[in-house]
Amino acid sequence: MRGRSFWTDGPGSFLLAVVLALTVRWAIFEAYVIPSPSMLPTLLVNDHIFVDKLSFGLRVPFTEKWLVRWGEPKRGDVVVFKHPQDLKLFFVKRVVGLPGDRIFYENGNLYVNDQLVTRKVPDALSGDWQWVNDSDFPGEAGQGGRQNYTHWEESIDNHEYSVLVRNGSRSEPGFGPYTVPPEQFFVIGDNRDNSEDSRGWAPGAERATGKVIFQRSKEGPPIVIPAGTQVRTDQPGTWAQRYRTLSDITLEANPVEVEVRAVEPGSLGNVAGEAIVVVEGSLQEAVTVRNPQALTGGDDKRFVPRNLLVGRASRVWLSCEKKLPVAEFLCHPFHIRWSRIFHAIN
Repeated sequence: MRGRSFWTDGPGSFLLAVVLALTVRWAIFEAYVIPSPSMLPTLLVNDHIFVDKLSFGLRVPFTEKWLVRWGEPKRGDVVVFKHPQDLKLFFVKRVVGLPGDRIFYENGNLYVNDQLVTRKVPDALSGDWQWVNDSDFPGEAGQGGRQNYTHWEESIDNHEYSVLVRNGSRSEPGFGPYTVPPEQFFVIGDNRDNSEDSRGWAPGAERATGKVIFQRSKEGPPIVIPAGTQVRTDQPGTWAQRYRTLSDITLEANPVEVEVRAVEPGSLGNVAGEAIVVVEGSLQEAVTVRNPQALTGGDDKRFVPRNLLVGRASRVWLSCEKKLPVAEFLCHPFHIRWSRIFHAIN
């Protein structure tokens, strides 16, 4: 009688299966379930999706550190990530802002780098609306539900996808404009009025502070530099980082130091020494400015750091309207959305 092989017929085969499953989950792809309507109509509640974990690189197993990096998220990608303020939570949203992009959102309109993101009456994606029900809008089912919303087809960098925008006037404050810091991304839900995303996280973001030194460019009478005078780095346009003085000073023969605070919150306001060199306004010819020391303290959890990205959402592999009452983690076999199986995520 031939003996059993440990690796093919014995306990080793089970061990290999476990190692293979963990490797696939760690490095290649992982399945997630959509728990909320924040990505309607692109993703529905109880959509089971595959996430391509090789999209952006290979990380140290079960950590936020990358072993090697390759592809980068593109505007319009749907990504899964760990929440910046709670790493135990996994969110799925759409990337609309890349590092360096200037983002502004107001009255249901999204602007990227001062350009309105265009949207139109749905054409190729008109079928997305058929999946949306009144029950997808908790608290509104008896007040019109889906009739309170308009389905649009939005386009960014030639990437077309569906969004929902609530009808009527709105009173919420606008977001921005803010510049996305390096190695971070601005994300937003397709269900624009029912999504917890970069627009609402960490409203108490911190602004960088520090000190600058003003010096006269030529002799003359004393110069009053009022609080609120704006200085900046030497980058052009929206790329410049701007700061305002926090107190009045009078500049005579000797240089004078004054504290400044960044105009915009976030880590972009943290700059190295000697980065601030421009005085804006009428004082530009009369005085010069410099910051001998770095400005620090800027922090903003609105954005998703690259190291928290899990991967790009690729396909819906299972979808159901209801779960089994006795096993909430399983789809009810009588309520499966069959036509969404292997549905590509736009």
